[in-house]
Amino acid sequence: PFEELEKLTLGSLRRAVFEGDRTTGSFMAGQIAGLVSKEQSAKEIIEEILKEAEDYNKNNSVGVNVYTSRKFLSGGAGVSKLDTEGMRASYIFNVAEEGDYYFTAKYVAFETEDSKRIISINGKHYMVNLPVTAGYGTTPEEWDVAKATVPIHLTAGTHELTIEPFINQWNYDWIGFVKK
Repeated sequence: PFEELEKLTLGSLRRAVFEGDRTTGSFMAGQIAGLVSKEQSAKEIIEEILKEAEDYNKNNSVGVNVYTSRKFLSGGAGVSKLDTEGMRASYIFNVAEEGDYYFTAKYVAFETEDSKRIISINGKHYMVNLPVTAGYGTTPEEWDVAKATVPIHLTAGTHELTIEPFINQWNYDWIGFVKK
C-alpha cells in the first residue's frame, strides 16, 4: 500500500543529498532529459568545448612549440611560451549551441607580472589576463585554470580561435569555451 511506500521513502532525498547515503537515499535523475538534443559520448562533448594545446591548426599557426617534458599534462604535451610578436596558434572549434561562452585555459605563467594574450574569434579581438602562477609548471600544483571575464557570443557552427602574445611568457595545456 501507498502508506508503507511513503514510510520507506520518507527522508530518502535528504539522506541522499546531504548525507551521501547511496544505500537508503533516493537520488533524482532525468531532470534535464528534455534539454538533450542529441546522443553523444562524454569524450565527444568534451572535444567540442576543449582543445588540447598541441592540437592547433597547423595551416594557420606560426612559431608554435609543442613540448612533452610534462607527462602529467592532459594528452602528455603542451605548448610553450608563444611569446614573440608574429607568433600565433589557431584552433578550430565546433560550437553545438548558440550562446555566450567564456574562454578558458589551463596554463602556467612564470614572469613577475601577469601574462596577457590576445584571442581573436569571428573578427573580434579580446584581451585575456593570465595571473602569475607558482613556478614554471614542473609539478601539477603549479598549473592553474583561467576564465576570461567577458563572455563571447558564439553561434552554432565552426569557429576559428587565434591566440597571439601580448606580454610575458606562458605555457598552456588546453583551451576551451565554457557556456555562461
